[in-house]
Amino acid sequence: MIRKELLSLQQHGNVDYPINEIMVTAFEEDELMEADSMIAEEAQYVGEAHKSCLGCLSSIAEDMENPVAGLQNEFEKVQNELEKVKKKAESIENRAKVRTHGYEKKAKDVLWPKIQETFKQMDLAEKELGFFQALQKQEKLAATCRINNMWEVQHQSKGATPIMIF
Repeated sequence: MIRKELLSLQQHGNVDYPINEIMVTAFEEDELMEADSMIAEEAQYVGEAHKSCLGCLSSIAEDMENPVAGLQNEFEKVQNELEKVKKKAESIENRAKVRTHGYEKKAKDVLWPKIQETFKQMDLAEKELGFFQALQKQEKLAATCRINNMWEVQHQSKGATPIMIF
């Protein structure tokens, strides 16, 4: 069947694109072997697809006689397949729970409270930093005012000895 198709393609190609000169290409033995293995692999895939397609066609032919029963049959097949997948997923989930239960419990009972406490401490430290920064700003302004006041007092009492308070 494949050879017939290739022959018809070649004949069609020769009609549309005739070759004026005879072209002969020499191939090495290993190139021919590689091409042969590639053709064999492709033939295997085509054969599997053909078998699969025949199975579909036979089920379609059966379904044409009674379409409702055919659809119900397909529905049941899909439903059974979904049940198998669901059971397999539950089994995998249960195995994962068995292996990770200790870690989940430790994370829930030990680590998460520590994480929450750390976040609370970070919030408190952020507030304290804000307060200290505001206090530092006020102290700088107050220090400037005190120094200016001392200079004024010193200038008012001319002749008096300057007073330096630290």
